[in-house]
Amino acid sequence: MSKKAQKSSLSASLPSQALRASSPKGSNLVAMSFTSSSQAMSFFVNKSFTLSMEERAMISRIITEGRHTLATPMHIPSVEQVQLKKHAPFGSQQMILLYLEMFLITLIREHQEESGTSIQHKSSPEKESAEQERLSEILKYLEYHICEKLTVKDICNEFSMSRSYVQLLFHEQLNCGVIDYFNQMKIQRAKDIIRDGSMNLTEIAYFLSYSSLPYFSKQFRLATGMSPSAYASSIKGITDAVYEAEERNRDL
Repeated sequence: MSKKAQKSSLSASLPSQALRASSPKGSNLVAMSFTSSSQAMSFFVNKSFTLSMEERAMISRIITEGRHTLATPMHIPSVEQVQLKKHAPFGSQQMILLYLEMFLITLIREHQEESGTSIQHKSSPEKESAEQERLSEILKYLEYHICEKLTVKDICNEFSMSRSYVQLLFHEQLNCGVIDYFNQMKIQRAKDIIRDGSMNLTEIAYFLSYSSLPYFSKQFRLATGMSPSAYASSIKGITDAVYEAEERNRDL
């Protein structure tokens, strides 16, 4: 069984069959080999699935647990015999088995009414609602910690999610990565503070945890097309114009 990450798809094949990429670009491939006597495994023979975000997250959990468990490098396809780590986490082998069983059961449940070798996954309203709820919780977390330096790892640890799941969630829902979105939030907060006039630019850079004023200015220019000082001047110009118009109206 293999998972081609570039297309977010999964193909199942018999042991004697070769795997071949259909994309002109290089494909990321995860191959999982196991034995099973279950009759249910016949469901996967010669089938290809487009995986949902939930199913991709399951594969990520299997890979993560495998890294915790196996001493043998997982990126060398020629390895035939794997070795266990001497001090692997308690129950790690069982966790791999449980994650794999859950993944296979989920595939059968979600795709059993579909047919053909190229299967399109249908997102249910329940799954979309769950993803929206997860996204909302992460956005609240980012807003609460907007004055801090956050990494993808920090966010994943907070919500017990894999890095690939978080990135996929943001790309599918907001068309950007989680840190890109967090940086956009910081720039928007900086613009709000500039309009408010409660801090100077150096104080804003420090408040939002930028390493220096020049770095803050660079990020602000990349996001808005102008420097923070130019933005402040434009806001002042608009405010002055509005004030003068109000004064003229009073005089009439």
